[in-house]
Amino acid sequence: MIKPGVTKRKPYREQSTQNEDKQGQHQASSVHYPASRDQGNLFTMKVKDIAFIIIVIGLIGILGWLWLSPSGAKPAPDIQLTSLDGRSFDLAQKRGRPVLVTFWATTCPGCIKEMPHLVELYNDYAGRGLEIIGIAMSY
Repeated sequence: MIKPGVTKRKPYREQSTQNEDKQGQHQASSVHYPASRDQGNLFTMKVKDIAFIIIVIGLIGILGWLWLSPSGAKPAPDIQLTSLDGRSFDLAQKRGRPVLVTFWATTCPGCIKEMPHLVELYNDYAGRGLEIIGIAMSY
């Protein structure tokens, strides 16, 4: 009996050959239904979901530990710098405000490539107090 809302599965393959047994009677053709592939996919789906949930919980735990740990994020060291125009700059004056310190060199292709992105970042967030300090180095 088929339950309402459930459709009968179509045969995967039919064996239409009829073999005679020793008594001369014909055996009825048999219909084979494929094994449910949904069970394998369901298991794989569950494993992926569980792995994803474990990774997310782990990341949240690590971030929570970093956020709530007693030492927290360590402040940047207090350094004094001199700008190209001779002005002195003390990083301690910027404490509590967003400051990005980047080290670069003219001989570094990656450093040159990131400059337009740093300019864009500064233009987007300078109104919120972001300062970017570029320290040129020689390699």
